[in-house]
Amino acid sequence: LLCLSSVLRDLPIRKVLTLHNIKTLPELGEHFYLRHLYKYTLKRAFSIWDKVLFVNKAQNLRMEEIIPPKKSVFIGNAIHPAKPCDDPFIKETVEKLQPEVFNILAVANLKASKGLDILINTVAQIKNEGKAVALWVVGDGEERTHLLELTLKMGLQQEVHLMLAKPNEIVRQLYPLFDLFALPSYRESFGIVYLEAMEAGIPVIGVKGQGIDGVVIDGENGMLCEPKDQASLYEKISWVMDNPEAAKEMAKKGQALVKEQYMMDDLIQRLRDIYEE
Repeated sequence: LLCLSSVLRDLPIRKVLTLHNIKTLPELGEHFYLRHLYKYTLKRAFSIWDKVLFVNKAQNLRMEEIIPPKKSVFIGNAIHPAKPCDDPFIKETVEKLQPEVFNILAVANLKASKGLDILINTVAQIKNEGKAVALWVVGDGEERTHLLELTLKMGLQQEVHLMLAKPNEIVRQLYPLFDLFALPSYRESFGIVYLEAMEAGIPVIGVKGQGIDGVVIDGENGMLCEPKDQASLYEKISWVMDNPEAAKEMAKKGQALVKEQYMMDDLIQRLRDIYEE
């Protein structure tokens, strides 16, 4: 960015930059002196831009010392409407779901930062209380073996189902089948899957301080747990299980928000307006 700023500085054009991830945060630097050098060079690198767009509200707030508020804009992210799909996998899933069980869905790349091990341990805690609960995970990745081993260790072969990744048109039809979407990811730039679940009208649990924080307002249109905190995640899931009607109302608010502000056509128009100012 610093090199690019030198090239673009004198060009008589409107300059707009979009930041998609949290790797630009100065505090992520490993060494004290490098963090301060990084912070200084970031100010120079961002100084030429007329607008800097953020998909992550927390990142937007944390960069205020470097980018003046008048230059920064939170734009979030967006999804397309779900497409009709009658893939046999959907019917198979419907047949496997037990109505007397509280069914939780997670959709993610199987990486450590997604917090799926925390989610599995939380399901074990709920099961040990005598409650009927099941977790269905859709995704592939490096943590699959570890998660399978954890499932066996906790004796959750009947409760935890690790499914392979599926195309988006199939996944979008799965969300409404479940009682809750929970993904305790503690390193998430945004998290499109949260929007997809909210648009489908089911309760959502994300993580405080991550990309979905600010879109999901804890206790209003969804739930946010503390990062890497099983007790906090347990509390949020238990609340949804114990308060089904209130959880449905919360989910309706989340659904309305996504349909009003986070659909792709709306995002495209917001971007056009910013670029054409």
